Amino acid sequence: MRVLHICSYYLSSNLFFKLFQNLDSIGVESTVFVPLSHNDREYWDRSEDKRQHVDIARFLSASDRFLYHQKAYKVFHYLETHYDLTQYDCIHAHSLFTNGLVAQLIYKKYKIPYIVALRNTDLNFFFKYFFIYRKDGIQIMRDAKRVIFLSESYKERTFKKYVPDMNRQEIASHCEVIPNGIDDFWLNNKQERINPIGTELKIINVGSIGKNKNQLLVAKAVRKLNENGTPASFTVVGDITDYNYCNKLKMVLPEIDILPFMRKECLIDCYRSHNFFVMTSYKETFGLVYAEAMSQGLPVIYSKGEGFDRQFPEGTVGYSVDPMSVEDLVTKIQMIINNYNRLAENCLKYCELFNWRKLAKKYKAIYEECLTIS
Repeated sequence: MRVLHICSYYLSSNLFFKLFQNLDSIGVESTVFVPLSHNDREYWDRSEDKRQHVDIARFLSASDRFLYHQKAYKVFHYLETHYDLTQYDCIHAHSLFTNGLVAQLIYKKYKIPYIVALRNTDLNFFFKYFFIYRKDGIQIMRDAKRVIFLSESYKERTFKKYVPDMNRQEIASHCEVIPNGIDDFWLNNKQERINPIGTELKIINVGSIGKNKNQLLVAKAVRKLNENGTPASFTVVGDITDYNYCNKLKMVLPEIDILPFMRKECLIDCYRSHNFFVMTSYKETFGLVYAEAMSQGLPVIYSKGEGFDRQFPEGTVGYSVDPMSVEDLVTKIQMIINNYNRLAENCLKYCELFNWRKLAKKYKAIYEECLTIS
């Protein structure tokens, strides 16, 4: 089976590489097309890309970023002139608007079925602010053989806010929720025992230090726990993107432990020395760090309505919170303390759901199903 992936965001994360690598290992021949402008930066080392066909094509102009339809037609024309599109069995567009319109154009001309993923930028940028493109997004989902959401909460928000009543049943009939996977390192080095809560509750957060990650809420909750007689500490691991925000954290909780970004080989020991993981971001597409923490036996607290919410039934591996409410967070922390062993055991069990090889098999099955759908 040959699949053409249209993936504008390939260079911003190694997530896509892990997916394509695992697809290749189970017999899916992937061509990864990455349309960029000459000004786009490369974020990570692509030295391993030789294992798969990745075409980094720099032909777009800076203005194309703001000319949605023009950009899509330019990408479509590039593909037509540089590829034999008829050799592909399926198209996988890795975003609804930026990549999905290109896949739709290919489908209309060549009748090659496509699947499309809805990402954070689709929901919180295109659908939210670009009213004139909403009809495009709906039609792309209607024409797709499958629409992939990273979480049930994102699917629910999309349908509730943006999908017209007359299209809901039709689109819902071919939607699937498939999360991202985590690096094999975490599953190969899964914690073997639960780290018991000692005399001090140890909370960890991993992520860039800035307003969106909302560490200030956690700092306030930890301060309140200490004031109420529950000894607790808070560690944040990540690059500082907003120094003013970081200073506010230190003012609220002077004893906060702020550590720089660290490689996974060091981060794993940091996870294992803590009791549970809290990240209450305002916006979060998925949040791989939740799954990483789970692999080390840490129950998790996540934002209600954001990417990780509803990956599991409430109270299975942790709890969702209102990212604006210190009281809600303190309550959920107490609930984790009261159910700690059960939650930690579930985390070690269910982290296997984020195995890239298993997820790649799901995608392969979807590609094969697309060929049988009229």
